[in-house]
Amino acid sequence: MRVFSHLKLRKVLCTVIASTMLMLGNISQLSALASSEPSGWASEEIARAKQNGLVTSKLTDDYSKVVTREMFCELVVKLYDKLSPTKSVEANDIFDDTDNIEVLKAYRSGIVKGVAATEFDPDSSITREAICTMITRCFDIIILQNIPCICAQSTYAAHLRCANCKKNYNDR
Repeated sequence: MRVFSHLKLRKVLCTVIASTMLMLGNISQLSALASSEPSGWASEEIARAKQNGLVTSKLTDDYSKVVTREMFCELVVKLYDKLSPTKSVEANDIFDDTDNIEVLKAYRSGIVKGVAATEFDPDSSITREAICTMITRCFDIIILQNIPCICAQSTYAAHLRCANCKKNYNDR
């Protein structure tokens, strides 16, 4: 089982947030032309994200596209699988509007929720608040997995209800 220091997690988090924001670009000034190559100022970080297996072809096939909720789920599940001592597991197909395995993994892990009980809205553009929420949940889950707890709960929500887990998490 890998144990990550808070400093290492911070470095990874900063890299992920920077890479994500670079890939999102300035949404209000998107080019009408498709761009298969990132801007020069972003190419180094995007290359590093690719090298670390943190991006999918959906995120790199056209850098002028808006990032969707589904695309970002794929990215955050890759991050989770890279850093977590346990791998994400697919959930039952609970959404009527997507059967994307990565979305279902993010849902089961507690990283993402639907916009309604049976709807995910995979093709809508993702907001910065949704990005921050998903990244925070991802890192909270990873940190909780590395904190010994007598409750032995397996889900993020269960850990958050456990007083011992909260105390151990807040003490770090």
